[in-house]
Amino acid sequence: MATYYILASGSNTAITDPGNTTGAIQITASGVINAQPGDVFIVDNGVNSSITINAANAANDTPITVQFNQTNTGITSNTDNSATVNFGTGVNATVNVGAGVDVSEFAINAASADGVTVNLGDNAEIGRVTGSQFNNSITGGDSVQINGVIMTSAEVGTINVGNAAVFNGVVNIASGGSAGVFPRPEMTLTTGTNATFSTIEAGSSYVNFTVDIGANSTINGNINMGGSFLDKANVTLGAGTRMTGDIAMGGSTINSFITLGDGVVIGSDGNGGSFVGGSTSTYCHAFGNSVTINGDYLMGGSNNNEMIKAGNGFTIAGNLAMGGANNITCIAIGNDFTLGGVWTGNSTGNAALGQVEYITIGDNWDIGVLMNLQAGQNDLTLGTPRPGVTASLGFLNDLAWEINYESARHCRTWAARVANRDGKPRFVAGAIGPLTVSLSSSPDADAHGFRVVTIDQVKQAYAHEVRALIAGGVDTLLVETIFDTLNAKAAIFA
Repeated sequence: MATYYILASGSNTAITDPGNTTGAIQITASGVINAQPGDVFIVDNGVNSSITINAANAANDTPITVQFNQTNTGITSNTDNSATVNFGTGVNATVNVGAGVDVSEFAINAASADGVTVNLGDNAEIGRVTGSQFNNSITGGDSVQINGVIMTSAEVGTINVGNAAVFNGVVNIASGGSAGVFPRPEMTLTTGTNATFSTIEAGSSYVNFTVDIGANSTINGNINMGGSFLDKANVTLGAGTRMTGDIAMGGSTINSFITLGDGVVIGSDGNGGSFVGGSTSTYCHAFGNSVTINGDYLMGGSNNNEMIKAGNGFTIAGNLAMGGANNITCIAIGNDFTLGGVWTGNSTGNAALGQVEYITIGDNWDIGVLMNLQAGQNDLTLGTPRPGVTASLGFLNDLAWEINYESARHCRTWAARVANRDGKPRFVAGAIGPLTVSLSSSPDADAHGFRVVTIDQVKQAYAHEVRALIAGGVDTLLVETIFDTLNAKAAIFA
């Protein structure tokens, strides 16, 4: 076990370099360095080429340490990843970069090694890190910069950095395992606040991964999570995080948890969404307040358990689709929900097997085009829609008949089942509730006589609802919770 000081190729090792303050043995970067277990290598700032360190005996576990204490000045191109520190078979390397030290010209290549640990002080910079097929770790303080990560064949890959980290290249932790082989690869990416990424590739098949990005971060690309048989596929984006691309998850037999904090924005200018495909999976998505998805929010596949809970102010600019056949879907959305496109439910479902869409949406919602719950096994609770007769009545004109008729028909069927079971008659009341407009008051404080609708228009809308309820088999009609007496009068006329 010895300590070495690596000089630039061609240097005179007999002359002590000013940076060699510890009296370490001086060697040059030329050729291959054969290391013994426990060796320490300090890299001079003037090194101007790649470095290769192999184990003197590849059959032995050879832990070594490489130390960067000075910002590199030897590579004059100032091009990231223009040189490489290569580690060979048997080497288990620890690379330390001191606080404020910039060695972004040096990539770290541990693809042939037995493992690599990279430690970065505050404000340190390093080139691309390529991990081994075994254990890999990158730990950093605040404001570190890493020019890409590749851990595509690792058993364990961990990245944990502080606030304001910048990843200038793709972070690829899409390692994969094999069927029947345990434990499965475990990949983890964790950052503090204000991190910056391009694209994150996370997950192949037979692997567990966790991506946890701190608040107010920026992702200038996608989070891609392909593969199947993922026992754990977790993504958390902290409050205020913005990403320009998609969250995309493919494959089947996945346990997926996606958590978006308050004010998270996915995509921009109508592009960028969330796409979760595959069958025989469990999807749990928890969104905070004021989350915006600027594209589509699509859940594909069949035989899934789909659970979505979103706070107030949830906005989807595009379409919302729940997937294929035989899914159990539970959705709870707070107030001020906005959907710009079409809501499409599951294609088929068997209520006897619990394959039902349970949907609750709070007040002041706006579904811009159409809500099409195709499966026919639905439990739907809607709060008061957003004021604005054109949008609300436009929605009701498309769906009022279906909603009222199907609701009444299902209630009639269930009432008959219960009555047949115990011999006691059951009755169904068809509720006629409030609208989002008033016949008695004006929405314009400067024009008290202005009304956005007439009593005939309100009566016509209620009559459409009443006919559907009667056709569905209600026994009685119930005018309820209408705050405006003229609106109630129109309902009674209807």
